[in-house]
Amino acid sequence: MGTRPARRRPMIAIGIGMALLATSFLFAPTAAGVETSVVCPTEPAPVTTAQTDALFALAAGRLYAAANVANLGTPSSKYPFGATARQTQYLRSDAYGWTAGFYPAELWLMYERTADPAWLALARAWTKGLLPVAKWTGSHDLGFMIGLPAGLGMRLDPDPAQRVTYRRAIINAAKSLSTRWNNKVKAIESGEYNGKWGLIIDSAMNAPTLIEAGNMIGGAEGAQLR
Repeated sequence: MGTRPARRRPMIAIGIGMALLATSFLFAPTAAGVETSVVCPTEPAPVTTAQTDALFALAAGRLYAAANVANLGTPSSKYPFGATARQTQYLRSDAYGWTAGFYPAELWLMYERTADPAWLALARAWTKGLLPVAKWTGSHDLGFMIGLPAGLGMRLDPDPAQRVTYRRAIINAAKSLSTRWNNKVKAIESGEYNGKWGLIIDSAMNAPTLIEAGNMIGGAEGAQLR
């Protein structure tokens, strides 16, 4: 299986993952009239069409550049992982990196916004490289790795056969996650920490994948996943 990059605090991949900060910040005067802290105004500033267009234009350039550098011939080994403040290039991982699903999910979002077949082709290619990960029981991050890109693909891909493939991946991912369930703790194991069974808040992001798969399967088996 692939290696799982260490959990750091990277500036995770590319443009759409960053929120557009639409509020303007003001300095709050103290009783003595000295500006000491920053607060948000009670009413957020509206996001304009021009700001939205600028954000997506920036994101499109970053996303396309990341695909270009990565060489589409072998996307499964080139997923953007992140970068620190001192790096000018993204670290990359194979399909088993815990952030691997973010990049193809962003490609799907670009396709949703533009309806451009070029983004559809990229989203399909990078999602395809992740599909084998759905049967991997070695990680609790499948909600990120499979749930995000396959969920968007199932909703947005115009090809019914492709949507069936993504549906199957979501179900497989949910079943893989279920093998990590601890009935005593009533939670999915995140990993071992200092040699002991561990749980971190990240496991909560699996809920949409488990619920969606449970609804698709139905019956008693589906109810267990939900």
